[in-house]
Amino acid sequence: MIVIDSNIIFASLIKGKKSKTLSRIIMLEETIDIVLPEEGLAELHEHSKKLKELSKNFENALMLLFTRIHVVPKEFYKDKIQEAYEIAKNFDPESPCFKA
Repeated sequence: MIVIDSNIIFASLIKGKKSKTLSRIIMLEETIDIVLPEEGLAELHEHSKKLKELSKNFENALMLLFTRIHVVPKEFYKDKIQEAYEIAKNFDPESPCFKA
């Protein structure tokens, strides 16, 4: 299982078949369960207009991606969010989730 964030989905939608990134490889590897936290859907909705402009085949690509992605409700991980932030800040201290 691998947990992804919305940026992985954005990259796959924008680059499509030309993508050589890890995101594309993950999306095509059928033996890996792909999990997206619930907040990823809100981010996708928030940026959907821009993504539609950048993606040649937005709706079809999105449907294909979400045949592989399991969205996990926040109730399943809300007690681990602070712990995740503590770990993640070592990798991305500039992330908006660490701003007061």
